Amino acid sequence: MTRRTAAAGAVLTLLALLTGCADEREEYCEALAEEKATLNELAESSADGGDVLTPTLESFEELRAVAPEELQDEWETLVVAYEAVVDAVEEAGIDPAEYRPDELPEGVSEAESERLAAVASKLLSPRVREATAGIEQHGREVCDVSFTG
Repeated sequence: MTRRTAAAGAVLTLLALLTGCADEREEYCEALAEEKATLNELAESSADGGDVLTPTLESFEELRAVAPEELQDEWETLVVAYEAVVDAVEEAGIDPAEYRPDELPEGVSEAESERLAAVASKLLSPRVREATAGIEQHGREVCDVSFTG
């Protein structure tokens, strides 16, 4: 094989890799824009009652599945934190549609209330905040999707 043939092969391989990355980025950015709309609707409807936890977790899981490699850790952190809240709510016997951190349904023990508060507080932990900030920054800079305004 000549140098020219080898160089051409290397260029074609590089182009294929870059195109694959661009396709993955485009898929993620499209999913991010779609899920942003879903999450905004959920936020608006949360005051009306209904299950917001489960669909929020589902949106996050969908985004984690298509996220680029550089965001896998951030999405994993966020999804695991929300899974813990959803699991704790279910283990406490609370219908996710009735879960409000400030106003727990009647019959929830003090121990369950404290456990729920501890699990929910992890959503505000530095690790989850950093993960969320990284996701938001990538969304703004790469996908032109802003979650603030």
